[in-house]
Amino acid sequence: METIIATLVLELFKAAIGAFGKELGSSAGSRVAATIWPKFEASSKQAVLKPILEGRGTKTNEQQVRTHLAAEMTKDPTFKSEVIAAVNAECRDQPTLVSLFVSLPEQLFGWSPEQKKAQRRRCPVGNELLIFPSYYNADGTPIPGGTFKWWSQFPRTAIAECRRGHRWPVFALQLS
Repeated sequence: METIIATLVLELFKAAIGAFGKELGSSAGSRVAATIWPKFEASSKQAVLKPILEGRGTKTNEQQVRTHLAAEMTKDPTFKSEVIAAVNAECRDQPTLVSLFVSLPEQLFGWSPEQKKAQRRRCPVGNELLIFPSYYNADGTPIPGGTFKWWSQFPRTAIAECRRGHRWPVFALQLS
């Protein structure tokens, strides 16, 4: 749970300093930034945030921020409550942020374009209403309880199938 909150906080922090924040007005992400910065300063980890502030943040740097923030929230429940309150206030005051958060799972899990459509309850192949699709390994064997598993528990080669037999890849192929 802390990792998911840390991801939302990082996106809000980037919104506070980036183009998305300018688009929404200078207040987007500012409560979150004001909440997390003192914690990073107190722990001497503010250097991890600086590349993001300067627009030079990398995936590795962002992962360090998420990891540190999740650890801080685990150690300090009061801080976690303050962070959640700041995120809720941002969402209440900036409804446009909801579209940013809706796209986060797609980015986090690397869903295929078909799975993105399936998440909106439509079969990406036949466009019919999608109710509890089945999930399969690449070799065609079913993934037991697939509908109720966390996305991180799926193999990257998982295939989804609707009740009409339409199939699509769950995750986008990642070429290295």
